[in-house]
Amino acid sequence: AIAGRILPPLILAWGWWSGVFTISAVLAGGALLTLLFPRLFRISDSERTAGVAARAAQSVAPKGPVRAGRLLSAYQLPPGMRVLGLAAVCLAVSHTALTSFAYFYLLEGLGFSPLAAGAFLSNTMLAAALGRPFVGWLVDVSGSPVRVLACIALLAAASYGALISLTGASPAWLLVLVAISAGVSSGTWT
Repeated sequence: AIAGRILPPLILAWGWWSGVFTISAVLAGGALLTLLFPRLFRISDSERTAGVAARAAQSVAPKGPVRAGRLLSAYQLPPGMRVLGLAAVCLAVSHTALTSFAYFYLLEGLGFSPLAAGAFLSNTMLAAALGRPFVGWLVDVSGSPVRVLACIALLAAASYGALISLTGASPAWLLVLVAISAGVSSGTWT
């Protein structure tokens, strides 16, 4: 979300290389922080031993169809969680579609500037990041993750309906509202 706010003006002002150098500097800073604070990233001996034991058990595991069947059953959701899992997959697909295509829709379909389309997606990502703790709290308070997920799915459908009904002359407050509702709905499903 922050990159969506910072990189487009940087690139427009100083060229696309400035975006590459900025991202490289952020990655180098992250690597430097990792080296400066290694205790935060250290794996304990018990975690390492558990990983070695798990890999050893896999090496003597059966091969062929038996192994494939065990692998599939390991990833199968319990019957009570299948609808919830399917809803989460649908919201993931909608969020991926939003982040992949909304920018181009706003540019080509509605005639937005690259900065305005980037700001829209930046608002969406920021709303998703800030909305996750709120949705978690809402699940805790309501005690019904299925009900909250259903409300999120309805909000996502309404948000995408609002997105495709926007025009190039839509007021800025409406764009911000649609971006926030799209981010909170499809981006908080985790």
